[in-house]
Amino acid sequence: MTRRDVEHAEEGETPLWAYAENPRAYDAAERGELPAEALSSHDRRLLVRQFVADGMTDIAIAQITRWTLYTTARIRESIGLEQNQPRRRAA
Repeated sequence: MTRRDVEHAEEGETPLWAYAENPRAYDAAERGELPAEALSSHDRRLLVRQFVADGMTDIAIAQITRWTLYTTARIRESIGLEQNQPRRRAA
């Protein structure tokens, strides 16, 4: 059980990976061990939704999934999510 699973369990929410068509591949892609291109279209959208909910930027999502920024943004926009902005560092 990951940190994210515990957080969702405490909130009474079902973790998004539970809705994946292929949970093993989804989990591997979420950890960056499998290129997200190997996922179904449904699972790709689910993965992007999870990463955006976690506060990740398009750049960070693209690095983990091994997608281009264009692909990352296209999928995010197709599910109606706004881009997360990078956090500003304190001077």
